[in-house]
Amino acid sequence: MTQWDSIENRHGWVFKAAEKLIEAKMKEKERMKTITDEEYKLFQKLKKIWLHSTPEQSGQYFICSECGEKDKVGLPEKILVCPAYGSDGFAVYTKTTDYSAPSY
Repeated sequence: MTQWDSIENRHGWVFKAAEKLIEAKMKEKERMKTITDEEYKLFQKLKKIWLHSTPEQSGQYFICSECGEKDKVGLPEKILVCPAYGSDGFAVYTKTTDYSAPSY
């Protein structure tokens, strides 16, 4: 009988528990799904949309108002941005250029 046999006999429950833990981790790893870079970018966009659409839960900034005349595509001259839900103040952002889109 070797030294290791003796340890296994005295502490067999530790080895069995470790084996079960390893098996569970391997099964968990098999269940995990991998996503593509494109799917991750989409997830990040959706996360950002959610964060800014639920400021009372996320604590993120949000557009709280608009003012001034609107241009031909409906964008206001100024927007007011609240830094967090429940804040007393806001920042005013002024449009400096008209809307432009790349031409294809």
